Amino acid sequence: MQIFVDADACPVVGIVEKMAEKYNIPTTLLCDTNHVLYSDYSEVIVVGAGADAVDYKLISICHKGDIVVSQDYGVAAMALGKAAEAQQDEEIEVDIDPEQNEKVKAAIEYLTEVFAAMGVTGVEFHPVQKGEATILHVTGGKQVSALIGRHRPRFRCAHPRSCPQRCE
Repeated sequence: MQIFVDADACPVVGIVEKMAEKYNIPTTLLCDTNHVLYSDYSEVIVVGAGADAVDYKLISICHKGDIVVSQDYGVAAMALGKAAEAQQDEEIEVDIDPEQNEKVKAAIEYLTEVFAAMGVTGVEFHPVQKGEATILHVTGGKQVSALIGRHRPRFRCAHPRSCPQRCE
């Protein structure tokens, strides 16, 4: 077993390394050439700065039984496809009061009209904040969710105005 970390924007690298060292688990951090990473414990692999280059490299070297740490759902899905244990950063959902948040209130009003136009009635909305994402859980005949807003990485890109990976 080995731990692979999609480390470009990973806020838990230090925690992962501390636990890996405690239990003597080999760890590899992957980042692209736009990010500088050093480690006294983990192997660091630096990949070219192409779109999703780190993701594809990580998936190409992980195996069944490995642990993959990533905030990227695409990486997690590919890792699960390889039967690795993909770990997403745990973030708590915090309830949002639509009456106190105009954007959420407007989104609920808009989606109510959209569902009504599709012939779906009796839906209920439960807005939450999870990390930097605003999520509307929608219940009714079927369980669905709508993501509004934009997830922003928690790091500063080396070239924020012209980033080929759209980090900004």
